[in-house]
Amino acid sequence: MKIRDARSLPAIAQQDLRQKAIKAVLDGKKQVEVAKIFGVTRQAVGKWVKAYREEGTQALKAKQRGRPRGGS
Repeated sequence: MKIRDARSLPAIAQQDLRQKAIKAVLDGKKQVEVAKIFGVTRQAVGKWVKAYREEGTQALKAKQRGRPRGGS
């Protein structure tokens, strides 16, 4: 069985994964169960839940990736 690495997904797919995981936790599933379902670590789910509780859905949005352009 090949393990899926969420880091290789496009940013919008990662955002969707985070939103679905949060919905599952809010619906009553345990974080460990959600991690197994979505193929991520329990710690990742815990970080997403904490960020969601502190900042709301804005915390789950995809951010710009990679090294910043420009500079000196």
